[in-house]
Amino acid sequence: MEEKEALFEQNLASLKAAYRAGKIPKINRTEREILEFCHGRNMTEFLREEFSRNPILYDANGEIIENSTYTTDVPPGSFFAGEDSGRFIL
Repeated sequence: MEEKEALFEQNLASLKAAYRAGKIPKINRTEREILEFCHGRNMTEFLREEFSRNPILYDANGEIIENSTYTTDVPPGSFFAGEDSGRFIL
């Protein structure tokens, strides 16, 4: 276990040195906004709720079906809760 911790410390020191030398870029504004948005949220629950409101539909070939006219209602001819008709909701 001590060997694993020593390796971790060595890797961390290497990363810090590379960052200070400018070899690792800083995060940009968009990445910063994403981190601020995610901070303090249960992202698993957030994503579960978001995808239940706005599901992504796939056809039998795996192509995304563009249809934004519904939210939590199951669209006709979709695969959801065991209904298999060639379309899939993720």
